[in-house]
Amino acid sequence: MKIGNNKNSQEIVDYILNLSSYEAEVTVNITSNKNSNKYILKQKYQKDKEHIQEVIEPSNIAGVKIINDGKNLKIENSNLNLNEIIENYTNLENNNLDLSMFIDEYKNSNESNYEEKDDEIIMKVKNDKENIYVKEKILLLLYSEDKMSLEKLFNCIEYKNKTIFKKYIMELHSLRYIEFDANEQCVILPNGIKYIEEILKKDSKQ
Repeated sequence: MKIGNNKNSQEIVDYILNLSSYEAEVTVNITSNKNSNKYILKQKYQKDKEHIQEVIEPSNIAGVKIINDGKNLKIENSNLNLNEIIENYTNLENNNLDLSMFIDEYKNSNESNYEEKDDEIIMKVKNDKENIYVKEKILLLLYSEDKMSLEKLFNCIEYKNKTIFKKYIMELHSLRYIEFDANEQCVILPNGIKYIEEILKKDSKQ
């Protein structure tokens, strides 16, 4: 974020953290031990309303739209089926490229900070393995227990922030990996069983 308009760094950071709506084109580079992926996305966000992400690059998934209304997650305009996207573009369906998710994590993390460099503000939040694998932990617990309440899952996993934890639950529900009912009870579904069994199979081969 460029510094300008006579605002100091803290004012700009506060402005970002309290956005109620935005439209942006963002470039995100994600590097892991195995590979590196670059995404260019068009994002449109309004608080308490629909949040839309559209892929511009890579070209083989250009036009894919991820629509999240806070309760359900839909993927539209894609020649790929849902399983292909989940398998090959995990960061996309996991909401890891979502500015609003970053803002939530920045606000609730004990290890978030910002710095000024070359007239820019760089905001950072530590995304440790607890955050990366939280959905796998949820599925693994439900795989072994069959049915658990949101509260029990939250306590078993010992996640720090319940609001963000519930977002993970809602994403798994939207992807039909689990059923999350009005009484906040969670049950693993066939898609979730298949997903976690594939992970267990890979782990057993290592």
